[in-house]
Amino acid sequence: MSTVRSPQDLIAWQLCEELADLVVEITATGPAARDRDFCDQVRRSSRGPGPNIAEGFGRQTPREFARYLRTAVGSLLETSTWLQRGDRQRYWKPETYARVKSLCDRALDITRKLLASKLRQIKQQEQMEAARRQRSGTKRLS
Repeated sequence: MSTVRSPQDLIAWQLCEELADLVVEITATGPAARDRDFCDQVRRSSRGPGPNIAEGFGRQTPREFARYLRTAVGSLLETSTWLQRGDRQRYWKPETYARVKSLCDRALDITRKLLASKLRQIKQQEQMEAARRQRSGTKRLS
């Protein structure tokens, strides 16, 4: 297992950035490109997760990282909704939708797993702190 030294080392970040690039690509031409409001919304939501993961990583505490991961998950869910709307509007070919939706789902899955990992880490830290407090309280009573 290698050490993660930057957010760019995280698969969640990589998938989110790939998704943002793909959304720009599929909304640059065709029917989607003519719906400026749609393009603005789906691009905005897809651009958020990668930077949120990076910012959370930079905060260096599991609790703060988890907060930013929650925001990234929310943006990925929003992106998924916009992609579904674009599919219903027939803004792209079914195979294009399948490709972008699959990438969005993978990014969401791995980001949720990273969040779950951070939440476990927070719980472990809280348990260790509680045990430490209990031990120090017991020593004072002796």
